[in-house]
Amino acid sequence: MTYFLIISFLLFSDSILIIILNMAWSEEEEYELEYDPTIHRKLGQANLDLEQAINELIANSIDSWIQKFEDGKRPKLKIIVEHDTSNKILSVSDNAFGMDVTQLKDMTVLGRTDKTQDSKKKLMGHFGFGVTVSTSSIGGNYTAYSKKYKSRGEVSVVNVPVKLLGTKGNKPRFGKVTFEDSGLFEKHGTRIEITDLKRQEIDIWGLKTHFGFSWKYFLEENDYGPPVEIILLEDEQEIVIVPHGIQYYCIPESLIDISIPVKWIDIDSKEPIEDFLTGKFGFSVIGGTSDEAGGLNLYRMGQLIKKLNQDSNKTTRWYGYHPDYARFYGEINADFIPTNAEKNFFETNSPEYIAAVEAF
Repeated sequence: MTYFLIISFLLFSDSILIIILNMAWSEEEEYELEYDPTIHRKLGQANLDLEQAINELIANSIDSWIQKFEDGKRPKLKIIVEHDTSNKILSVSDNAFGMDVTQLKDMTVLGRTDKTQDSKKKLMGHFGFGVTVSTSSIGGNYTAYSKKYKSRGEVSVVNVPVKLLGTKGNKPRFGKVTFEDSGLFEKHGTRIEITDLKRQEIDIWGLKTHFGFSWKYFLEENDYGPPVEIILLEDEQEIVIVPHGIQYYCIPESLIDISIPVKWIDIDSKEPIEDFLTGKFGFSVIGGTSDEAGGLNLYRMGQLIKKLNQDSNKTTRWYGYHPDYARFYGEINADFIPTNAEKNFFETNSPEYIAAVEAF
């Protein structure tokens, strides 16, 4: 049986806007969430800004590319972030490994992930919250399409009406669609389409700079394979993201590489552990105390956690205040420090974080 899925009824002042997906689902079924479904809406209030939310979806694509393909056999990863202004849709598509319908449903469930960490494949996702928090931060409804590498048949699809979850008759749904209706740009991969956007105006040139900072370590030759290609599309405009780092803002002669040993006591084993902060820093060519000058880019597993941090809060700053502090730029890699659930900062109460700040 074929159904036409009505995504949602959205109340705008005195009128009701009905959005209908012009796409036929086959074998459509609802499925239950094992917790209060309204938590999706609440997680959308996690204060993730647009850049951070999209970065979470990009991180999922990169993790799939790292984890699922064998070392030495990874194809070139391409990620497309598209803002369709006419239809008010934001989507993130990739040609990574893709998922079957069971994995796709699990992706929508809080705390459920098949990502496992090992010494060779350092993955960015570790909570199983990424898709839920990011999509809920961006809009009120999302649909995910996916086709697993070398799989046959139709594309698996789930729809999560975030804004309406917990209200009568509104549950997540899953089913199949044809490849042509999925919007995938290759025979395998995943596409997440978000509607009922919280922000209709999107600064794509701001995203260009932010993504250049965020993914600089993957946009070049990296430990896992060829450079990742990230493209921003807005209607007819196409922007290819290029690596962006602090060297563009610093006096060249001032830049130095750093490697700082960090020691702490493991909470479980009570054994001493040592790791290293790596990165570089230098002094700005501009100077002064502008909010736009200086700060630390904080990275974990190659993902930007905080851009140009200048926080004066004792629990989140990495260096003491000084009138000239805005002239200081740094890039710090801290793979060993856990992050908070939103991954917009490190876990400040962890022994790793406390020891790292002291060492720095």
